[in-house]
Amino acid sequence: MVFNIHKSTPKELFQLAKQPEFTKQFLQLSDDDKKLCISKIKKYEDSLKNPPPAPRELLKNVSHALMDWAKDGFKMTDKELYDKRMEVCRACKYWNEMPGSPLIGRCSKCGCYGAKQKIRASKCPIGLW
Repeated sequence: MVFNIHKSTPKELFQLAKQPEFTKQFLQLSDDDKKLCISKIKKYEDSLKNPPPAPRELLKNVSHALMDWAKDGFKMTDKELYDKRMEVCRACKYWNEMPGSPLIGRCSKCGCYGAKQKIRASKCPIGLW
């Protein structure tokens, strides 16, 4: 078993950490890579504790987001604001990255997949942006 800490998803690392060979490779990592590895595994563990909203709640969240967007004249964010919002989301314990793609994820508080960050009138469900 060989893993690449930078390319492995949090879920993959979580599953690999259960393997006996993992410890040997982990101990050979640099201190920064050890921290990254632990951070990714913890993020995946947190995602298991924070499942996405139930379908009814998700529908309510989407409806409110669309109404706010319409009231704002369907305005979108510029790239700079979108990037700032995504940076905040990716660092949040409720953001769950999709396996194999760090650019796609889902918020387990509101259920969005990242499109909400592009809508100017949208707000983070826990007030981070």
